[in-house]
Amino acid sequence: MRIASIDIGTNTVLLLVADCQMGQINTVFERQKIIRLGKHVDAERNISEEGITRACEVLKLYQTEAKRLECGKIIACGTSALRDAANRDQVISRFLLESGINVEILSGDEEARWTYLGGRVVMGDRQDRTLLIDIGGGSTEFVLGDHRSIQHKISMNIGAVRMTERFFKNDPVTNEEIEALQNFIHDEFSKNLTPFTDGEFGMLGVAGTVTTLASMAMQLETYNPEKINGFQLTQDRIHRMGMELKSKTIEERKAMVGLEPER
Repeated sequence: MRIASIDIGTNTVLLLVADCQMGQINTVFERQKIIRLGKHVDAERNISEEGITRACEVLKLYQTEAKRLECGKIIACGTSALRDAANRDQVISRFLLESGINVEILSGDEEARWTYLGGRVVMGDRQDRTLLIDIGGGSTEFVLGDHRSIQHKISMNIGAVRMTERFFKNDPVTNEEIEALQNFIHDEFSKNLTPFTDGEFGMLGVAGTVTTLASMAMQLETYNPEKINGFQLTQDRIHRMGMELKSKTIEERKAMVGLEPER
């Protein structure tokens, strides 16, 4: 069966069309739109009218693409922004009314589980343990497991959009703002990630934040998933990119190779 899968995140709405047969998944078409649905949700606990309108337009576009590609089914899920929003029921109703797409909201635990299941496609039959990390706009999921089962999983409200809105008020950001953010994240990790530190494991990053870092590291003028998939990001490379990014204004960052201006 050909299925269209739609992931409505805090920052991005993703479309994946794939043929699924006998446990095999073959990608037919992919698309993404950065709409910042979760803008100000951390502080205001509501999705704005502007965000709803942008999301509806993208969902209508994806509905058209699914029909064009003769998909037999559309599955749509929402994550952190929709989980947190007090007006989520009204938002979901608008999505259905305007696009005809019914959206299911995933819990943090469910999102972590699906992160693992998606990662298993990449992990294949590898026997070693792997820590999967999905840094989203509103939340970050950590899942430790192997090709057979999950050992530990957690979803934490430390997404890129959420942290930016909560800690960064200046452009460029100040050292004091960065230190405050680092201290907060360090405290959250210390309280929640102890079960993930036992023994050795590989690390696999998924979703837009890490793939953008890979694109920047390779200086890709055009996003190329085939080059990005499997690319190794070292701690030293990430540190050097962080040092470069923090000194730049938003406008200067928009001009950096490999970094989509909408991000």
